[in-house]
Amino acid sequence: MYNNFNLSKKSFEILKRDSISLSRSMTREYPLVYKKAKGAYIWDIDNKKYLDFCAGVAVMNIGHTNKEVVKSIKKQLDYGLHCAFPDFYAELPVKYVETVKAFLPKKFNQAFLSNSGTETIETAYKMARWHTNKKWVIAFDHCFHGRTMGSLSMTNSKPVQRERFGPFLPVKHAPYAYVYRHPSNDEKECVNDCLSKLEQKARSVKNNLAAVFIEPIQGEGGYIVPPKDFIKGVREICNKYNALMCDDEVQSGCFRTGKFFV
Repeated sequence: MYNNFNLSKKSFEILKRDSISLSRSMTREYPLVYKKAKGAYIWDIDNKKYLDFCAGVAVMNIGHTNKEVVKSIKKQLDYGLHCAFPDFYAELPVKYVETVKAFLPKKFNQAFLSNSGTETIETAYKMARWHTNKKWVIAFDHCFHGRTMGSLSMTNSKPVQRERFGPFLPVKHAPYAYVYRHPSNDEKECVNDCLSKLEQKARSVKNNLAAVFIEPIQGEGGYIVPPKDFIKGVREICNKYNALMCDDEVQSGCFRTGKFFV
């Protein structure tokens, strides 16, 4: 499988064992066998040093093994590994959410803590269905919201991700405003066209639209930054059809674009 790479014997043996013991559904981009990381660098099993342009799948915003983060984790280990927070109460999660709230508008006053991006999207999807008591959701072409069934019903990035998993939950897809790929190559026309098609989708479900899920900057779809008027227009359509606007910033949030949220 990795014949074109100059792999050491040690790396090759680990890859071989991996192929036997781990599910083939796990996809890897490159046959690097991780050993350790520090700052912006990672080392493989043979102690070769690499500059990590991936930032650990875009999550190491402040660098690998940051001293303050490591110190906090070690401190918590002395208290315990699992406090059963879904069953009991603890102060630390409350303090964490209070800290995060300082970066948000005051109307965003409650949080749900989850383990992954796709779990967060599943929660948002259930919340939209519950609070609106409506059935349909709209997402966008080339979006990526996750691979569990609710989020996968929206994900529309690569056909292979959805292959043989249907039927999906009730989701429609609308074009995302990408001026470079739009036939007009004009920002205003692109925005107007995409918003018009989004509204057609919203109208087609006949007052049964629960939410519109959107990445304010598309990630896996190509790292696409849409015109600001497109995002504003999506908000207006959600207001018009009394639907929630669910903002997926798993890839763009937490200062990755310079701001806490886009």
